Amino acid sequence: MYKYHPRAYTKADGQFTAVWFWPLFKGKVMFNGFLDLWSEDRNFVGDGEDIGKQAVFLAEPQIWYNVTDNFAVGGEVEVSMNFAEYNPAFNGMNKWMVNPTVAVKYTF
Repeated sequence: MYKYHPRAYTKADGQFTAVWFWPLFKGKVMFNGFLDLWSEDRNFVGDGEDIGKQAVFLAEPQIWYNVTDNFAVGGEVEVSMNFAEYNPAFNGMNKWMVNPTVAVKYTF
């Protein structure tokens, strides 16, 4: 996929996206999620200094155990690199981040 950026100084970027949904054990367990990989300018704010490109990775796999037809317990793990804005606490970019989440859901 080609990404268009309206700013004139931006060079071409691409993006790859994968989405999955796998029912397991006759639908009792669901494994789903997505994965994105794209490129973008390192200088995304556009202050005039061109310092090249960077790769951005984001994946959010989820797993759910269906207790009943309407109630499930499970969670998600967000795995990313270069996805969030710059944070001085991380001492620059190119840092992997892993954010696990435990959840319950009720489908009406």
